[in-house]
Amino acid sequence: SDPDIWYKTKYFDSSRYGTKDGRLHDFMNIMDKFPKIKFISAHLGCLPENLPKLEQMFNKYPNLYVDTGSTRWMCRELGKNVKESRVWFTKNADRILFGTDLSLRKEIGDPNYWASRYWSHKVLWETNYRNKPLPFEDDDTFGTTEINGLQLDSKTLEKLYYKNAFKFFNLS
Repeated sequence: SDPDIWYKTKYFDSSRYGTKDGRLHDFMNIMDKFPKIKFISAHLGCLPENLPKLEQMFNKYPNLYVDTGSTRWMCRELGKNVKESRVWFTKNADRILFGTDLSLRKEIGDPNYWASRYWSHKVLWETNYRNKPLPFEDDDTFGTTEINGLQLDSKTLEKLYYKNAFKFFNLS
């Protein structure tokens, strides 16, 4: 699914697009049907705005993992409440995989595009910087997003960056 703000601006016609809760319900029905399959849900399960709800899903579905894709969405939402986000990430560190949403496309030849996204993730996860301007436009907020670093501890970062992927794919 997508950010809450999209359901207010882009997907406002719920008869055409459905609702975010409806999409989550559909996904949970699939997880109910296949409890032995491990699932990765992109963009923190589409719930960076609602970590308590994602926590409930983690409690119900031990086979659910999430990634951190969508740089601007993660920076925008997780930095709103740094302390809550840090506590949540530390508590759930075993179920989160690093992701960016970056893909190789012909029209993206600018190395600054790549560097700005990775830099933003690094600032979000590893620092305690406050009000650091996102180095690219956030179309959802008309360019006003600032990064507030979570300063995750080294054990959480190791899990986020690579250990969980090894574990998920049985490579360790």
